[in-house]
Amino acid sequence: MANKKLLTNAVALLPLAAGLAAICFAPEEIPLGFDGAGAPDEWGSRWTLLLWPLAVLALRLALAGLGRLAALDKDGAHLAAFMDTAAFAVTAFFAVIALYKLAVPMIPGLDMSRAGRCARIMQFAAALLGILFIAAKDEVSAIPYNKNVGLKTKYTLAGEDVWRAAHVFWGRALAAAGGCTVTLAVFLPGVWSLVAALVLFALTAVSAAVYAGRYARRL
Repeated sequence: MANKKLLTNAVALLPLAAGLAAICFAPEEIPLGFDGAGAPDEWGSRWTLLLWPLAVLALRLALAGLGRLAALDKDGAHLAAFMDTAAFAVTAFFAVIALYKLAVPMIPGLDMSRAGRCARIMQFAAALLGILFIAAKDEVSAIPYNKNVGLKTKYTLAGEDVWRAAHVFWGRALAAAGGCTVTLAVFLPGVWSLVAALVLFALTAVSAAVYAGRYARRL
């Protein structure tokens, strides 16, 4: 839990660090809006680069406060663990937006036409899926034995030991796939980044099912 809080704090501070670095190199005025052809049609001070990073930091502080309140509840341990995961996912979501907002005025020649923006929205969606994969690691690993939700194969449903081992493996695989998805979203164009995210998710489920079969045969 402590490691997840540290990771969430680092994610929250990343846009601020990037924004402060960007201000050192940005001109006094930067483009803030673009028309359909991708030409700038709105300008503002370079200090506006800090608006999104500061908003992310404020959001993180608010979520940390909610997490402390959750810990006071009678079921505080479970609620606090959920809040830590939710805080990471929400903070990472808005941190990605903040980094994108920083990159737009700082990267010369960036295609800001409607087509270019649509392609980046798909890349952005893929990156968010990757973040959700990472955030889901602990929850997937802790899914209790049941016949309704989770990885359901003849091996996982045969006993709790196989179920638990398979879901711990699946959680770790999801986290690894999430990291790969976020990385690929930076380099793969448009729809291909989304395709990669879905393929990686499918591979995690298949690999966990295969692992469950091998684990069951070893018992």
